[in-house]
Amino acid sequence: MFKPWSRVRAAYVFVLLAASVCPGVAQQARVTTKDGNVFVGAIEPVEKGVYGIQTSYGLIRIPASSVRQIEMLDASQPNAAPPSPQPTPLPAAGQASGAAASALTLGKLRLAGSNTIGAKLILKLLEGYAAGIGDNQIRWVAGAEPEQQSLIARGSGRDAFLADVSAHGSSTAFTALASGAADIGMASRAIKPEEIQQLAALGLGDFSSAQQEHVLALDGVAVLINAANPLSKLSLTQIADIFSGAKKDWSDFGGKPGPIAIYSRDDKSGTFDTFKTLVLQDRKLDERAKRFESNEDLSDAVAANANGIGFASLAYIRNAKPLAIATDCGLEFSPSEFLVKTEDYPLSRRLFLYSRSDDSHAPFIEYALSAAAQKTIADAGFINLAIGPSEGSYIAARFAHADREAETRAEKASTKKFDSLAQGGVRLSVAFRFKSGTATLDSRAVRDIDRLVDVLKQPAYRDRQIALAGFSDSVGQATRNMALSRDRAEAVASALRKRGATSPVAVGFGAAAPVACDTTPQGLEKNRRVEVWIR
Repeated sequence: MFKPWSRVRAAYVFVLLAASVCPGVAQQARVTTKDGNVFVGAIEPVEKGVYGIQTSYGLIRIPASSVRQIEMLDASQPNAAPPSPQPTPLPAAGQASGAAASALTLGKLRLAGSNTIGAKLILKLLEGYAAGIGDNQIRWVAGAEPEQQSLIARGSGRDAFLADVSAHGSSTAFTALASGAADIGMASRAIKPEEIQQLAALGLGDFSSAQQEHVLALDGVAVLINAANPLSKLSLTQIADIFSGAKKDWSDFGGKPGPIAIYSRDDKSGTFDTFKTLVLQDRKLDERAKRFESNEDLSDAVAANANGIGFASLAYIRNAKPLAIATDCGLEFSPSEFLVKTEDYPLSRRLFLYSRSDDSHAPFIEYALSAAAQKTIADAGFINLAIGPSEGSYIAARFAHADREAETRAEKASTKKFDSLAQGGVRLSVAFRFKSGTATLDSRAVRDIDRLVDVLKQPAYRDRQIALAGFSDSVGQATRNMALSRDRAEAVASALRKRGATSPVAVGFGAAAPVACDTTPQGLEKNRRVEVWIR
């Protein structure tokens, strides 16, 4: 998002760049951003006011408003001066002096928020980003408080890239953004309406938009018990009974008699916020619960106590035992990667990065969301956004459940139609979801369109039929729900066609084949979706 003066400058810089690149020739350039990062690669115009540069980890989009200097390079003279006039640049690295020099020559990124993201995942992404811009001399320095670290990364012949990470919980992401103490917020929950309003009132933009809200990865909140505990599943109601203190002994659930020891994340944690919203709801956490700032410490405490139970990010199961989750309407889900990617798992969640409206740190955001970063995300133990096919066991279970859940004549007809569409196919691990009551794609879905287009270009999916199955919740008139589900499927189909994907089939099924109970706001949201099937 550009301010008016930024738009003028952006357009000016973009025109000069485009004029200096010969048609059909990939011109090499060195682009230096205002925060000191340097990218070298082939320049590609992407859209008005945005540069694209092909780097070793893919296409990076850099808003012109965040560019300090552009040097067009001759292949035979990598350090040559620009061949055509450039906008008057800010002082290049090393040209300033005194206090101004330290501000201009050292790129610094400040991240604050979720411990789930900040304890490990963001550290690996920062290292990968630094290495990608040539800063492979990397060291971490402990901060003044626990969960605070600073990255110092240097490369040969250039200035350092610095990053400060403060991981004290998701709620601190938005207070740090509001105060100006952070450039990027890390959150393991979506921003709340009151937080959106507060930041907008400060002139920091719309943090619910796809330009400022970025789904980094996916995670599941796993309910953990000791490995010796014979139980394998609990319902959401039973879990709420335990954590609220309504039931205090394992014998109440068919387990070995013994007092239940409760372990919980602390109040600042996005994991706790997710658990409270999805499980406890209006109930309060038992005051006897032992609280933890760290996922790892909580998981290890459960693993060490035969009567223990707790919850943590799916990436931190470690030596504890995860339970399957049964819903009140008869669904049962284990915390698998596929079900977390589709967000069918009842305790699945999104991990977010929130960026300020000035786009000054867009290059890091683009790297973190790139295809190259997906391996880093998986290696860190989280569920990445790469799209893949379902397994046969999923198909059989899905059809059995859909047939069982159909009650009305309309639902049975839609379920039969859905079975016919999906039979013999595979479901891809992406579900497009929408802003409430609309056919407008949400922030994850906007990026997933591009990811899906890339997948459909692969040889395994060429010349195969793409079926987009739209669904709604069960609230309201069946005819309206059917129409809305069809509109949502067509919205995804239209976005795919605009990007050159093979013409998909878009079909609406209304409230048939639910993946969640329609008794909570979260369940209603999960059921408002478009699934992707390949035949």
